[in-house]
Formats: sequence, structure tokens, C-alpha cells
Amino acid sequence: FVNPTLGFDREALASMPAPPHGIAAAMKRIGLDLETAQAARLQVVQRAQTHGIQLVTGVDAGAAPAKRHGIVSLALATLTEGGFSIADAVASATAVAARACGLAEVTGRFEPGLAADLLLVDGNLERDITALQRPVAVLIRGNPLTPPPN
Repeated sequence: FVNPTLGFDREALASMPAPPHGIAAAMKRIGLDLETAQAARLQVVQRAQTHGIQLVTGVDAGAAPAKRHGIVSLALATLTEGGFSIADAVASATAVAARACGLAEVTGRFEPGLAADLLLVDGNLERDITALQRPVAVLIRGNPLTPPPN
């Protein structure tokens, strides 16, 4: 299992100070800008998928302002940009992640006998990955989380 730590808050990234001159110059020399770096990461994701490498979703939350907590939906959207179906992207954060952690018999899927941790969204997740950015309710082991997310 590989966690490519995709997803970042583009607004937070844009508001960060520019890197020191030496680092900025080195990045320019090797052609490393935000869009180039994102395209390179998507190529890695596509190659991993082609070779059957199982990806799990994680974001290194809290590592930097652009990696704030609560951006897993952005990482899943990035997986779809890299060629994953919405179902496979969501599975990378649920069933595949549970299997990677040795918890497949406890959680990760919506099945009788497993922990019923659910995220209800505003929209059709089968067609629109951004529906994950519009949570309506969260249930943990079948119990509503209060207050519900905004």
C-alpha cells in the first residue's frame, strides 16, 4: 500500500510567503512550479494504478498551512484527476485504507456487522466527487456526530 499524500488547499498555498531566493531559483531551474509538480504527481498515481499498486488516501494533515485538517476530499478529487474512478478514489480512503491498517473485518465498508461510520453529503457522489466537500451529517458507529458539519 502507498499513500501519495495528495491534496492541498490551493488558497492557503497561494497565501504563503514566497520561498527564499535560493530555493525559488533552484525550483525555477528544474521547472518545479505548482502545476508542473501536480502533473508529475498525477503521472506517478497513474503509473501506480497501471502496475496494480494499491493507494490509500492521506494528506499529511497539519504539516503545513496548505495541508490543513479536513482536506481528504481534495485528495480524493486529485485521485480522480489522476484517472481513478470516483468509486476507486473513495475506496482508497475507506475499504482499502481499512485493509491496509488490518481493520477490514471491523470497518471500511457499509455492511452488516461492521462499524457504521458514515458521511452523508449534499450531492450525488457517484457522479460528483466535490459532493464530499458538502457534508450534511456524520455518523460514528451509527450515532450522529453533533453538531453536524457546516
